[in-house]
Amino acid sequence: MKKMRFVAAGLMLAGLVASGEVGAATHAALSPEVQKEVSARVAGGERYEDVVSTLVMNEAARRYPQASFFRIVPEANAVLVALPDNTMRTVAYDPATLKLKP
Repeated sequence: MKKMRFVAAGLMLAGLVASGEVGAATHAALSPEVQKEVSARVAGGERYEDVVSTLVMNEAARRYPQASFFRIVPEANAVLVALPDNTMRTVAYDPATLKLKP
């Protein structure tokens, strides 16, 4: 159930836009493997921006399971993470793989 809370928060707070040129540019930046996964999920009825944000948010939730808040900052290819000690951390993600960088 905890995982769903993070996913729902990511869907509500993600600032990704996948329409027009922005969506095409975002999709083109994905690795072929991630493009295939995203395309399959979109073909199954999910919205593009929801799929991409869910992949990023799930990655953040795995890395920071105790965090209370996540916010995707797509312009910076980063996720803002609120940690249990009341600090914030910005973590970059790879726009091709949607995986958090070390």
